[in-house]
Amino acid sequence: MPICPIMKASLGKSSEFAGLHQYEFQKVLAERKIPVHYDVNDLEDDLIVLNE
Repeated sequence: MPICPIMKASLGKSSEFAGLHQYEFQKVLAERKIPVHYDVNDLEDDLIVLNE
């Protein structure tokens, strides 16, 4: 399942791209309060907040 539906990147590929072990990548996501299953609705909500 993709971690980001826009990029269709899995958690493994996303962590590899970031240059982190999957555990470290998940820790960074948690610290930044980014859910692993971030969907299009989450993105749209975030864009609304950013544009306010």
